Amino acid sequence: MTLPSSGSYDEPVFIAPAGEAAGPLKIQLPTAWWPAVRGASLLLFAILWMMESWEKAGPLKGPTKANSLTQDLAALLMVLLGAYAVHGFWKHRAPTLAPVLGLAVAAAAMALHHM
Repeated sequence: MTLPSSGSYDEPVFIAPAGEAAGPLKIQLPTAWWPAVRGASLLLFAILWMMESWEKAGPLKGPTKANSLTQDLAALLMVLLGAYAVHGFWKHRAPTLAPVLGLAVAAAAMALHHM
């Protein structure tokens, strides 16, 4: 623990000992990295969604397959917009709950898409 200089009203700052390792939940990414993490997770979700769509459209041929994949792409966009809307709505009301609800919407949509 470092002590503030005399005449300063700053609160003391706790400094962890060098030998003490931080747990995985205590490690935070820099703020500038979060958009990249969100983008990577959205890209992974979209890839998984379209892979599932491709497998479901496997026996179809020609324009029917293209129509099925186009409909699944439109559904993916609606799910992403819905999850973003839920996250945006709750972001200022309950910042801890917002990502959980956004992920819950996406997970529920993926489960329904898989059926």
